[in-house]
Amino acid sequence: MNIQKIYIRDAAAETGITSTNVLTFRPLGKEVRDKLLYQIRLLPVRNAINLDFTGIEICDVSFVDEIVLEVQSYLISKVSDRIIMISNVSEPTLENLTAAIALREQRGNRLQILYYQGEDLSYLGKLERNLEETLKLLFEKRKTTAREIAELKGIAINSASNRLKKLYDHRLILREEVIDNSGKQHIYFLPS
Repeated sequence: MNIQKIYIRDAAAETGITSTNVLTFRPLGKEVRDKLLYQIRLLPVRNAINLDFTGIEICDVSFVDEIVLEVQSYLISKVSDRIIMISNVSEPTLENLTAAIALREQRGNRLQILYYQGEDLSYLGKLERNLEETLKLLFEKRKTTAREIAELKGIAINSASNRLKKLYDHRLILREEVIDNSGKQHIYFLPS
């Protein structure tokens, strides 16, 4: 599984934005979002897209809402085999993204985003406690099955399977179906 890096600064420049270190204004964010979605649709299945914010001093709430949260919403509703994550995000942009996530949550639209804090993978947004525990296990293991989660957490395999499926539906993890001697199962994984 590959991680495809897309530099936000380059995507903004390709849409004609001249000041690419300060990104503001929702209509411009929509243009960059459309560029990102076009690039994402061209990628092979089971891919992760790292939206890299290197060189971006700040994105305002509306711009970051378009280029991160709208892209995540699109993946959740239309694309089952790709996930996004963000990296190299400045503190002001991270604060604006957190505010955009909170605004969406107030409207009943809960979203989560994977992001790199240095070398460590984490997430923004709210998750149910059991999903958060399972995701943290995946941060450590990078790959697992429902059977492994059931054994590690001492829960029924159905419960473990439901947790992993919900994380997959939130586009926080990927999965691959395998058929072996024990039958069909899904292997859930994070990009590495």
